[in-house]
Amino acid sequence: MSWPPSRNIQNGLGAVGSPPSALAWGSEGLWSGLIVKSLRATEMVQELNIENGTGLTSVNIILFDGDQIEITVQDDRNVTFVRTGGIITTILNPLPNGAAATAENFQVVNSSYSAQQKQNGERSFTCKKYLLITPLQM
Repeated sequence: MSWPPSRNIQNGLGAVGSPPSALAWGSEGLWSGLIVKSLRATEMVQELNIENGTGLTSVNIILFDGDQIEITVQDDRNVTFVRTGGIITTILNPLPNGAAATAENFQVVNSSYSAQQKQNGERSFTCKKYLLITPLQM
């Protein structure tokens, strides 16, 4: 194969006829109107093992309970932030599909604030969205 690999950019294709990569880059737009410093999305999964008579696992059940997001944003004194128990409707959840993040309602289960010298203040939130529970304002 010759170097560099030939590219067919006119047809929207990358090297050797494969489509170009569409990488998720940065954190812009994950929470509308705020600067997101970090976001960690995790599936809430519980694994249940059922043993047979000899003690070996014979059945394995994986329960998907929903999604959890840990998000840290730059503090903005012009924004009224949601407190614990409140609902955030403007976070984009990157977990449901690989193509694009989707807007979903998350309930805040923990919030914190951190500050240090010569640094911007940061607000961190732990939010959950359960599969079978519709979050209500507390």
